[in-house]
Amino acid sequence: MKKLSDEYSPVRKAQTVYGSISGNYAFRGEKTIWFESTLERDFILKQEFNNNVIDVVGQPVVIPYIT
Repeated sequence: MKKLSDEYSPVRKAQTVYGSISGNYAFRGEKTIWFESTLERDFILKQEFNNNVIDVVGQPVVIPYIT
C-alpha cells in the first residue's frame, strides 16, 4: 500500500523553535516526524497507537487544490 509520505514532502526545512518544544518523534520505528509544539507531538503520539492510522505526514506540506 502506498503511503502519503511517499507523495508529500515538507516545503521548508525543520528548524528549532525557540520558546517552544520542538524535536523528532520516531513514528512506529519506520521514520522520524518533526514537531514544533507539544500539540503536534501529542497528536503524533496519539496516532502511534491508533490501529486505523496507516501513516502520518509531517508538516508543513503543500496541499494541492483548484481555485
